[in-house]
Amino acid sequence: MKRWTGPIVGALLVLLLGPGGALASGKSASATATTTANVLNGVSLVVTGNLSFGDLVSGSVAGNVTVPVPTAPIPNGPIVLTQGRQATFTILGPANRHYTLTTTAAPLTLNGSNGGTMSVTSLTVTPVPSPKIGSNGQVNVTIGARLRVGANQTPGTYRGTININVTVP
Repeated sequence: MKRWTGPIVGALLVLLLGPGGALASGKSASATATTTANVLNGVSLVVTGNLSFGDLVSGSVAGNVTVPVPTAPIPNGPIVLTQGRQATFTILGPANRHYTLTTTAAPLTLNGSNGGTMSVTSLTVTPVPSPKIGSNGQVNVTIGARLRVGANQTPGTYRGTININVTVP
């Protein structure tokens, strides 16, 4: 008896190899993507406004100028205040976390462009130095101060530095 294996083997090869004669396979493609990450410090402090006692005119008697938080500057004594503003900062950090804020301790010396000096006798920080960062990851901080102006204070521009540090435990 004669076997007809030729057509059966041929049909199997066509099924296995496909009509093009090559082994049938799925289609594929590949690609690569760049991956980046920015590692940030756990907290940042951004200065949004500097403390200014404004334009002052001193007289024959010493006095104080207070830049309170959050109201307008108040002169006390023979001083005319024409403008002034609190220092403002934004703390950026982990949402709803407590932070600790520290500043340079008063008194601070301001040095004048014409040789005089004045003293910042107190600083006021709001919100209080140990609250929480907001749910949006930030909180605004305002600093007011009191400046002691001498009698017949030497005219000029007076400058000083307040150091501010924020820590998130």
